[in-house]
Parts: sequence; structure tokens; C-alpha cells
Amino acid sequence: MDIYQYEDYRQYLHDRFKEKSSGSSFSWRKFSREAGIANPGYMNDVIKGKRRLSRDAASKVVRYLSLPPHEVDYFNLLVALAHARKIPEKDRIYKKIAARRSRSAFAQMNPALVKYYQDYRYPLVRCALMAEGCHGNPSHVAKFCRPQLSVSAVKRILKDLLVWGLVKIDGNGRYSVTDKFITPSPKLGALVRQMNREWIRQAGDSLETLGPEERHIASMLLCVSSKLRDKIRKRIESFRSEIWDLVKNDKQKADCIMLLNTQFIPKSQKRD
Repeated sequence: MDIYQYEDYRQYLHDRFKEKSSGSSFSWRKFSREAGIANPGYMNDVIKGKRRLSRDAASKVVRYLSLPPHEVDYFNLLVALAHARKIPEKDRIYKKIAARRSRSAFAQMNPALVKYYQDYRYPLVRCALMAEGCHGNPSHVAKFCRPQLSVSAVKRILKDLLVWGLVKIDGNGRYSVTDKFITPSPKLGALVRQMNREWIRQAGDSLETLGPEERHIASMLLCVSSKLRDKIRKRIESFRSEIWDLVKNDKQKADCIMLLNTQFIPKSQKRD
């Protein structure tokens, strides 16, 4: 079980638990006892998110699981990421996680999963190749993207996408996308959240860099019942599916790239 495919230490411990309990009567109570943790219900509470994994308990867990030093360091980073409260701190820790992962066997076997979602330029360049008039030429792609990219960066990205099978090249040296696409594992949730934060940040920047005729950004502060909140959430998902169907069934050739962010988040505490 490769720890480097995980970004949530609770999910990793849960899967290790399932691995150990396969075909036996293993329990979290037994896990705690054998790891040297006095409270028998402690690990169960940790996995359910009711408690944090303390530094002392973490050292006992990694010793019990016989993790080598480099995996111990990675596990401790996962714990720190889960417990970090501020976004800058999470970003700082995640950069360390990405650096550790990039040197692992997981990165060598799954470079697309590791790199594609770490850098917004990969999906941006791939999407640009679908647009009419881009011609699959690195210099055209660089100028077409917003923010504009350097030609050298586009060449490097195209080389990676080619290796991963996400783009192809014809006899004239022009690139185009393939039907193949990658989907991140649910275990890589932090990776996707990092990408989402970048797209949201760029959307915010567009308020200053784009005129109102080029963008549509609107905010609504709503006071609703819990029942209506859930209904709105379902309508948003239905809307996203409808937009995706419109894109897939568009008979016209694409000539621009648009970013659609949908945000529906609580701005108050929950009422009992």
C-alpha cells in the first residue's frame, strides 16, 4: 500500500486497518492496544474526525506500522496538513507534500496524476488545443492563453502531455488532444482543492483585469432554510450537468476558453 497516493492520513489509516483486518477479527480497539495507545476508543475517534492525532500517538502509530523514515516524514506532513487551519499554512505544507511525492515511486508510475493537477497550465494548454485558430503551435498556444504563457513553458507542457497520451502530434508537428483523459483519485482531494483555489483566485483577479463585457461575476447573499439550501445545491449540480451537455453537444468549433466557477458556501454558523 503506497502512502504517497494519499493526501488524507485518516483515509490512509482506514485503508491500513482494512488491510490488517482482512480475514480476521481486527478492531480499532486492538489497533490501539497493539500500538501502545492507552485509550481503546482513541483511534476510532481519530478516524471519524472526532479527535486529532496527537504527536505522541502519531509516533506510536508509525512505529506500529513499521514505516521507514521517509514514509514517517510524509505521514507527519499529512497530519500537519489535516490540522492546519489557515490557507497559507496549508499551501506551505502541501508544497512539501508535493516535493516528497515527486521523488516517490508513485510519481514515477503516475506522473500525469501528480503533475497535471499541480499546475493549472496543464489543463489550460490542453484546453487551448481544442480551440479553432490555435493551430496546435506552441507560440500560438502561448499567446492564446490567459494569462499569457511563455513559449518555453508551453513546449515543456506539451512534451509532458504527449508522454502521458493526453495529446498527439501529426506529421506537420502540430498538436491536438486525444480522447484520453485523467481523473484524480478521491484520495487526492487536497490536490484538487489546490487547483480549485487557483481557479477561484484567477476569477477574483478578473474583476480588475477584464471589463464587464468580457466577464460575468455576480454575488448573492441569501437567507434560506436548510431544506431550501439542499434543494439549491441539487439545482446547482443539475445546472453543471446541463452546461457540460451543452459543451459536449456544441456543433460549432470552439474559439475561446471560459472558466466557470460555481460557489455556494455557508456564511453563518449552523443552528441547533
